[in-house]
Amino acid sequence: MASDQPSWTTPADLWVLTADKRSLWLPLLNWYCNGQLVRGLKFKRLELSDELLATIEELEFPVEEVETMPPAPLLVFTENLLPAKNVLVWPTDGPVKKWLAALEEAATRLGAKSMQVFLPPEVTPESIGKIKSTLEIHLVGESRWPGE
Repeated sequence: MASDQPSWTTPADLWVLTADKRSLWLPLLNWYCNGQLVRGLKFKRLELSDELLATIEELEFPVEEVETMPPAPLLVFTENLLPAKNVLVWPTDGPVKKWLAALEEAATRLGAKSMQVFLPPEVTPESIGKIKSTLEIHLVGESRWPGE
């Protein structure tokens, strides 16, 4: 079931945002999540300095190579902060329909029964159309900005 009529206060098991910096929703919801969304998106694994690597090599100290991983979606527990149990920030790479399919799969794996998707800036719920799903899915475009 899909709906495009909710507001930003509609409860759901999972709220999903794009990681697009142009999104109006990201800074608003970041505020209510005590900055966890932006901090989580900025996280980068520390790299060993050239000086430390030279010392390790000189001392022949055994160090395991750590594979660099592509950025993963960010999941933040928000049950007491927002009317959603979790917020998932997932980059929109490629077609929006493919992104929505990946979100639906992730929501199912997380055990969510309802999901509210805050669409990327250039996408409207009308451009997506109806979504066939076992989840209750709400699509929110930036035209549903609070107070408008």
